[in-house]
Amino acid sequence: MKTQVNQEFIDDVFELAFGEDAISKEYHPSEVLSRILQYCEDSHRWEQYCEKNNVDFEDIEAADALLNSP
Repeated sequence: MKTQVNQEFIDDVFELAFGEDAISKEYHPSEVLSRILQYCEDSHRWEQYCEKNNVDFEDIEAADALLNSP
């Protein structure tokens, strides 16, 4: 059972980094970690930018939803 849980976790992490079915594309775990760390750094920089420039994240989400609605 633990092995199945571990494999599901690994599959999920690979998909976070590289999208659907990433595990079958033979990415090295270090590539996956590097990609996720980059996402974290980018997210942190974005949060800092929003705080510095008084950008309300909820306003951004609402605008994005309007732009992407059918």
